[in-house]
Amino acid sequence: MKTDSQLQQDVLAELQRLPSVHAEHIGVEVQDGVVTLSGHVGSYLEKISAGRAAQNVAGVRALCVDIEVKLSSFGQRDDTTIASSVQAALDWLGTPTSKNVKVQVEKGWVTLSGNLDWQYQRLAAARAVQFLRGVTGVSNQIGIKAGVARANHNMTVANSVPG
Repeated sequence: MKTDSQLQQDVLAELQRLPSVHAEHIGVEVQDGVVTLSGHVGSYLEKISAGRAAQNVAGVRALCVDIEVKLSSFGQRDDTTIASSVQAALDWLGTPTSKNVKVQVEKGWVTLSGNLDWQYQRLAAARAVQFLRGVTGVSNQIGIKAGVARANHNMTVANSVPG
């Protein structure tokens, strides 16, 4: 088992390996295998990349991402423009996502709500907006319609039974 010091060095090395992450702006602390990332980055994508990189290091038991997104003047956009971009991204995914997902933006933080039929639609909606310029975070509060999933699952099972 790695020591906390070894784990810290491995996480730092992993962050430095990624061209999408400016590791010099990220601090890494480790206590009992729990890694805390702190500091600031220039985009939400960079924050996500740093978190994923840390999770990929063997020995990390848990991860706390306490990284602030500080957009450059180029990356900043007003909430109305961000909301329009989010809606366009959801429209691109097509129906029912574009019709059933509600969007709220506050200081660059996007909150998605509503209900969809499938988990893959819920995940696709969040992925579609997390890379947009000006986004500082995403809360995916989209629910899954349990009755639809259950009915479709039962139909699939019934159709897969040899007759």
